Amino acid sequence: MEAFGAECVASPSNETEAGRAILAKFPDSPGSLGLAISEVVEVAAKSDDTKSVLGSVLNHVLTHQTVLGIEAMQEMERASEYPDISIGCAVDEALVCKQEGTKRAILFNLSGHGHFDVQAYIDFKAGKLADQNYDEGGLRMALAGLPSGAG
Repeated sequence: MEAFGAECVASPSNETEAGRAILAKFPDSPGSLGLAISEVVEVAAKSDDTKSVLGSVLNHVLTHQTVLGIEAMQEMERASEYPDISIGCAVDEALVCKQEGTKRAILFNLSGHGHFDVQAYIDFKAGKLADQNYDEGGLRMALAGLPSGAG
């Protein structure tokens, strides 16, 4: 969000009445989802230029996750595989397989939540990314070495 001009403030914060009230009673409070939502609603309600869109707790996120699941099942079907394990954000299970010497089909879903690309967005918005000139022959050779997908 900061990459697109937003200011992100950790909750609880001193910027809202709700945040200040919690910090006055519990200075070391780590916050909660409910408190964060309260602070967002407070800021949005008091600011003509601010809107609030809730994310992980509403139906549109469920729909997004359902689509990702359907697409993942279709990709596994294309590969004639079925995952023994499906994970969302860790490689721990692959390390377990390595330690045990077992072979499992692991479905890993990287949904674009930003863990891997946030710095690139920040650098882009700051004008820090430089255009690269790639050797076409080297690029063709690298692409030729990639496995082809089913179908």
